[in-house]
Amino acid sequence: MQTSTPRSNLRIGALMRDPKAIRVSPETTSHDGDYMIFIDESGDAQLDSIHPHFPLLNLVCVLIRKDHYLDHLVPRLSAIKTQFFGRTDLVLHESEMRQKQGPFAIFTDQQTHYRCVEALLTLLNNAPIHIIAACIHKSRLKARYTRPFHPYALAMRFCLERIQSFLQQGQQAHLRTQVIFESRGKRDDQLALKQFTNIYQHQQPIGRYQPNYTRFPMEPLFIAKHANVAGLQISDLVAGPMARDILTPGSQARVMQAISPKLIARKVFPDAPYGLGKTRVSPAENSRHAISYPDHAVFRTMPSPSAHTST
Repeated sequence: MQTSTPRSNLRIGALMRDPKAIRVSPETTSHDGDYMIFIDESGDAQLDSIHPHFPLLNLVCVLIRKDHYLDHLVPRLSAIKTQFFGRTDLVLHESEMRQKQGPFAIFTDQQTHYRCVEALLTLLNNAPIHIIAACIHKSRLKARYTRPFHPYALAMRFCLERIQSFLQQGQQAHLRTQVIFESRGKRDDQLALKQFTNIYQHQQPIGRYQPNYTRFPMEPLFIAKHANVAGLQISDLVAGPMARDILTPGSQARVMQAISPKLIARKVFPDAPYGLGKTRVSPAENSRHAISYPDHAVFRTMPSPSAHTST
């Protein structure tokens, strides 16, 4: 696996200057794969202080072909920004939009708010993206295990396993795939990179199943929010509603209707609270009681043909 190298810095700089550099940059080689992956989360991984009204860490991975990203997602998101805000350098942020803060104060006008939401839902409906998500319910995790695994590590492990399966089906073996995280500062970026590397290199095994990532090289990149990367904004726009739908099923019906055809896998762990007397110590590595991801706890739906087409 490649991490932060001069080559990676070139990719980050190219993305910040011009997203088309993904495809036409001289640094791009025949060893690069067809897909990009954008990762964002809603909530945090803290177990010491769990917010009583939002006890979740929801990790969302948006997978998209590079040509679809450049020819569909970037220009259509830019068109929406121009239509409603008169500029394309604005970074969409779901929580600020929901709270109608800053430049999103225009949403206090109900008509404008409705039209913009409709435009974004249409974009999601037509976007040729795939979504893999893992949500860790931290309160349940602490209730079930006296020494629980790190929530971010659990969510990342699930997502990487499903990403590997997706890349395998897409014939991406031995091709480098860029995995793009939103930079949240040096400390948080180092933690995310550590969790990613530990899983990728099997430094923290959980259970007997150990996927072989060596055939699917991944290059993690951390890019600041102000870089205005369309893929990170899409992952941010879906992460929050997906989490709130878990807390209050049905509350995000319209967003979930747009997202569901794109879902490859959606995991909630633990999937149900334990009753009294069932709390246990987190299992030893590779033990038969180690945490696994049972199929009944995973919601899978293959993307419909419409997920691959644009209008």
